[in-house]
Amino acid sequence: MLPHGWRPPVIPEDFAQAAAAAGIDTDAWSEPEARQLLTFLGEAREGSPVRAQRIKAIITALAETR
Repeated sequence: MLPHGWRPPVIPEDFAQAAAAAGIDTDAWSEPEARQLLTFLGEAREGSPVRAQRIKAIITALAETR
């Protein structure tokens, strides 16, 4: 297994745009937080209604913690 940090999480473009529009700084995430959120998002196919719902859920949850 590679140690964490050797393969930093990549923010997908659709989520990056939604986060930027909501004023959420994805660079402020811890690596475990990013992995959890991006795994949840990555389980939904790009362009699908499920993915759009997951993006909205993540943005809403992050906005509530600010």
